[in-house]
Amino acid sequence: MSEGHQRTRSVTFKVTCPYCADGVRYRVRMGMRGATTGSGTVPETCQWCVGRGWLAMNGRAWRYGPQRG
Repeated sequence: MSEGHQRTRSVTFKVTCPYCADGVRYRVRMGMRGATTGSGTVPETCQWCVGRGWLAMNGRAWRYGPQRG
């Protein structure tokens, strides 16, 4: 590499997602089957970190809310 060129690396600081546990978020759902109603927890992919389990400090999730998809 010549003296005039330098390599730059972008550094991303990561923070554990406060909205889920390792990318999985459990939500309470209510349902009916026949004449019986019930509730339970259903695992979903976290919409904030998109299943990664961490958020970038300079990422869009901190500024704009969850990613829609």
